[in-house]
Amino acid sequence: MTPEVAEVAKFVALQAPFSQLTEAATYYFVSHLEIVYLNKDNQSQWLKSTEPNLYLVRSGQCQRGSDHANCRR
Repeated sequence: MTPEVAEVAKFVALQAPFSQLTEAATYYFVSHLEIVYLNKDNQSQWLKSTEPNLYLVRSGQCQRGSDHANCRR
């Protein structure tokens, strides 16, 4: 596990409902995460996906609108 993934795993483990997972389930979940850093140039690529997604925002702010998304750090 890279230091970046370990840091995200620690963050995820503190958030409900993930804080209720067993260590093995948390590891499984974290090993399937895709970590991305959003900015104004790439946010459409990630936030307009038709795939179901779960976004965990560690810092910054995100505002979802009906037809656009604006994320700022």
